Amino acid sequence: MQVKNELVSVVIPTFGRCEYLARTIRSVLSQTYTNIEAVIVDDNGKGSSQGAKTAKLMSTFSDDSRVKYVQHEHNLNGSAARNTGISVARGSYIAFLDDDDEFCQNKISLQVEMLEQSKDVSAVYCLNSKFYNGNMIQTTSYSSNGDCQLDVFCLKTEIHTSSLLIHKKVLVELNGFDTDFARHQDFEFLIRFFENNKIACLPQVLLKVNVESTINRPDVDKLIAAKEVFFRKLEEIFNKFDAEQKERILKAHNFELFRVCLKNMDMRFIKFIWRSKPNYSDLMTYFYPPLVKYIKMFLRR
Repeated sequence: MQVKNELVSVVIPTFGRCEYLARTIRSVLSQTYTNIEAVIVDDNGKGSSQGAKTAKLMSTFSDDSRVKYVQHEHNLNGSAARNTGISVARGSYIAFLDDDDEFCQNKISLQVEMLEQSKDVSAVYCLNSKFYNGNMIQTTSYSSNGDCQLDVFCLKTEIHTSSLLIHKKVLVELNGFDTDFARHQDFEFLIRFFENNKIACLPQVLLKVNVESTINRPDVDKLIAAKEVFFRKLEEIFNKFDAEQKERILKAHNFELFRVCLKNMDMRFIKFIWRSKPNYSDLMTYFYPPLVKYIKMFLRR
């Protein structure tokens, strides 16, 4: 099958860490798939010091017609920045890339080929490897296809937003990302996506996720607030699941809150242990390892 040469737009929202941005953009411009544009959406705000630094950096790409730079007047949030990128993107297909991550050179080429061959799916995703200070620390293995909605609700998937290639028309139909979400906007988007769409996995590592930056590390109170928004706005979809599935979903989110509380030495971790109603297997899998880890960290202080 001959692959059509459709334009692919890569939307890169950026906020607070322009020191990584040039590397990220270069990973897009060096793709083996050449009909591509990089849409950088600066969410720092024009009057901010980070906005000025980002604008200066972007001036070094001003001669490259493949690069489009958009600045928000004021900081909005990551969802709004992605939506801005979607609105100005010219491509039939859209990929996303966080401002500190990198594409492998053949990511877009392989994903375009797969998406065009898979007529019953609206998006494809790839595997990713996580790096800390240049050292690989983890590679994802989740590779399910079709309807992954329950897995997303249960925080089981490893479908990173930067791993996606998706039809622009589908993003427009879904009205993009919900700007009410400060966290979990990626999960919320995928849950709505799976209401009427299917996905396919390209089981190759084509995305490099760099985890040095701490700008998006969860704060306990903010994460609790995000969970409240998440379940309130997705209540109708959540209620479609049966009792056993709902229990699995709630358990997964309470596990996450437990881990974040424990990492921050927040005693509310006890409340989330109680709420999750763990069995012995849960305790050994989810609770015992992080508990030992963080107790050791506490004792070393």
